[in-house]
Amino acid sequence: MERLTAAEIAEKSGGRVILGDPGRTASGVETDSRKVGEGYLFVALKGTVTDGHRFIGKALSAGASVIMVSDPDAPEVRELPDGPAVVLVDDTLLGLQTLAEKYLEERPMLKIAVTGSVGKTSTRDLLHAALSAGFRTGKNKANYNSSTGLPLTLLELTGDMEAAVLEMGMESAGEIRRLCEIAKPDMAVITNIGISHIERLGSRENIRLAKMEVAERFGPDNVLIVNGDDDMLGALNGEELPYRLIKVVTGEPGSGGPAPGETVYRITDIRDRGMEGVDFRLLAPGEGPGGGAAREAAGFPVHLPVPGAHNAMNASLALAAAHAAGLSLADAIRGIEQAELTGGRLKIVSAGGMTLIDDSYNAAPDSMISALRTLSNSEGARRIAVLAGMNELGSGSREEHRKVGREAAGMPVDLLITIGEKGGDIADGALEARTAGGPEVMKLVSKDELIRRAAELLRPGDTVLFKASRSFALEEAVKALIDKGNGLWA
Repeated sequence: MERLTAAEIAEKSGGRVILGDPGRTASGVETDSRKVGEGYLFVALKGTVTDGHRFIGKALSAGASVIMVSDPDAPEVRELPDGPAVVLVDDTLLGLQTLAEKYLEERPMLKIAVTGSVGKTSTRDLLHAALSAGFRTGKNKANYNSSTGLPLTLLELTGDMEAAVLEMGMESAGEIRRLCEIAKPDMAVITNIGISHIERLGSRENIRLAKMEVAERFGPDNVLIVNGDDDMLGALNGEELPYRLIKVVTGEPGSGGPAPGETVYRITDIRDRGMEGVDFRLLAPGEGPGGGAAREAAGFPVHLPVPGAHNAMNASLALAAAHAAGLSLADAIRGIEQAELTGGRLKIVSAGGMTLIDDSYNAAPDSMISALRTLSNSEGARRIAVLAGMNELGSGSREEHRKVGREAAGMPVDLLITIGEKGGDIADGALEARTAGGPEVMKLVSKDELIRRAAELLRPGDTVLFKASRSFALEEAVKALIDKGNGLWA
């Protein structure tokens, strides 16, 4: 955060300074007292489990210079020592959001929102890399994409930035609407409409409506870029929308061209090169290495140094957005070819002579199957998949897990290790569909059992994929294998 006085923080958040010097400044902001640094604003959020007012003392010890509170009678506020400035607001979450909104309004830049059921963070990272070839560009800190995290992200942006890529997550209807009220994006990307959050929202149609909140404020000067292969997003009719619609699709062009009111970018010749990444061609309207119609037909060759064939779509969504933002496709491709994804997303590491593919950050059925295909296209003495559960799949959860197992049974995987009860459903699907030469299937109770039995189950030369929803913490198994290294078989 660029330096603000307590008086400025109070004005922008709708509060007032009730203690300390209004001229005291802050140049960072946090809601977690453990992450506070010298000269920070600490926002004491009230949650369902804990109350940030209880941690004011820790925030001050860590160097906080300004405190935002909503309870002036809290003991931690009444007993504050001289020095820190205290800003009182009615609601600290609303105060943080309002502060971020006003802060961003004073720092004009192109803002592109990214949302969708899966692939949000990868697409955000790829779009950031593409835009960075031509613009000074910011993006979310880590996974800060919620009603609390996005304001913290916005307050990290600086006045010299020309563009910002803003991932927006949600768990229920109305959340993305609120995030857009704060950030006011100029463009948006929707990666897909899946079944994550179907437990809360009830149907894919409700998920679609919640994701489409990202474009509710859009008019003729705004652009929405969508995955046209997705049945629900592909059905959007550009003629019926008050903004510009861009669809990204796979496959060779057919006859007839794009529908009225929309622009189409087309992905062809996808080649999954396993751990080496993905090659494909992107055909864009009126652009290519030749001239005129020939340019469009030839398209642009792209090498993405990120594993996973599904990332051809994520990268193409990013390239289409960067192109719509005014960057040439040639420059955007040069940028995207330098991309690195946020940790835990198809990250390649070595341990004890093994190659580990760490894709433990999140999982949905389609992304898990895609990760299995990446493993299948990778080199290794043995290809081993370690899979745990996928969350928020509603009443169809068991069948979705079994479907992944059936897909795994038909791939050139040597050993399928599943973790926990939901992982066991994957194993059951694989056993049901397995034929001669199919993968060996093993059910384990927990990741701790995997760590304990690693020397028995794994060996040098193996390529091992780890994939599950975040709550299963498979990254801890990856870390344990890295820490043991060559000593695993000592």
